[in-house]
Amino acid sequence: MTDVAFTAAAAAVAPRRSGVLRRLSRHPAFVVGFSIILLLALCAVLAPLISPIDPSAMKVRFRFRPPSSAFWFGTDQFGRDIFTRVLYGARISLLAGFAVCVISGLCSAAIGVIAAQFRKLDGAIMRLMDALMSFPAILLALGIAAALGPRVSSVIIALTVAYIPAGVRIVRAAAPEPCVRWTMCRQPKSRALLRCGSWRDIYCRIASAPCWCI
Repeated sequence: MTDVAFTAAAAAVAPRRSGVLRRLSRHPAFVVGFSIILLLALCAVLAPLISPIDPSAMKVRFRFRPPSSAFWFGTDQFGRDIFTRVLYGARISLLAGFAVCVISGLCSAAIGVIAAQFRKLDGAIMRLMDALMSFPAILLALGIAAALGPRVSSVIIALTVAYIPAGVRIVRAAAPEPCVRWTMCRQPKSRALLRCGSWRDIYCRIASAPCWCI
């Protein structure tokens, strides 16, 4: 019986996914944005093939060169090729942005669901999120990054902490109420937490929230 139910659920999810992709492909903004991100990702991955120049190599005699066939974006005050440095810098930017989106999304979903399902913790969690949101996100991120030191991991942690409160509020608003859902499902709380509720709505909301930090 379980195998039959699982097969039926999988068959119902497949056309739903194709329908979502079809609707997204009809939006010009999504197509253009996805194409730009895909192009940047490919350029970052293929940076050694696109520009074999060492991004840290300094050639003072070539400094402040204007854009040309040899230096597409020109050179800086140390004679380093700016185009090459942009390609290699895109790796760090895309890695940090993707990490912040994933970590902040998962943390926001977990904290928001906990706040919705456990009323004793709801007030304390949401007041903590309000306290974090009272600070501008950029200033909060800069302060955390300065305290942790000049590292990529520090930037990821700082931006994650700065963007979690907004995601928590979104999930908390979309999460199912425990008393209603548990009564309707008539299951233990642990199972009801996993099987009941508008989890599709929560996923859609939280999936779009962390994209603000890209």
